[in-house]
Amino acid sequence: MKGILVILSGISIFTILIIKYLWANEPEFWMYGEETGDVLFDLSVGYISAYIFYIIDIWIPGRKEQERINQRVAIPLSRLLNQIKSPIVEVNKLYSNDSFQFENISENEFKKTLRKLDLVNDKGFIMAFPSNNYLNVGQSLYENVSKVDSYIKQINEMPVKLEFGLVEILDKIKHSDYHEVMNSISNLTNFSGYMSVNGEAIEGSMYKYYLLFFELKEYMKTNKIPITISDL
Repeated sequence: MKGILVILSGISIFTILIIKYLWANEPEFWMYGEETGDVLFDLSVGYISAYIFYIIDIWIPGRKEQERINQRVAIPLSRLLNQIKSPIVEVNKLYSNDSFQFENISENEFKKTLRKLDLVNDKGFIMAFPSNNYLNVGQSLYENVSKVDSYIKQINEMPVKLEFGLVEILDKIKHSDYHEVMNSISNLTNFSGYMSVNGEAIEGSMYKYYLLFFELKEYMKTNKIPITISDL
């Protein structure tokens, strides 16, 4: 949209220059040529005036307001990114024999690692208080899902107008297949008891969840929202 406005402004300026300076002393090319030129000139001047008004009264204040919003959402969005990333890093630390780079985990590598999980019987990476015992893997992952949902709720309830693109990404995370699967398993087993739950149950949905991390991160970069946590 902004590009179209700039192009129309360029056309208007070009039209004014042509009519006022190039054709001013030329004979009319056709009947009513002078009148047509006057109309085009007036329309071009009117459009440029409106465009200047738009820049001063709408675009500049809107840009400043968006910068203020970006600063407000930068910390919670960065924390959300970290909550999405941390369980993936922890799972790879526990089950991957190879050193991995978070930015470049292939789908096959990701699924191969997750198939090693036993969500109920394997020790997790979050400590429960006050018992000071570690939750199992499934409970650790579910605890993380709950925190992600909590951050999304906080962001959506902030007293600022969020862009539709951001709201859409947050909704995709909250209602992702991974969250749905984890909620279902928790409701059925609470990640406890004698029944084991293999990591194959979440391998596909968690990989898509991993990709949502990069979608949100790219949105923040594109819209100049600062990422406040260094290792993201």
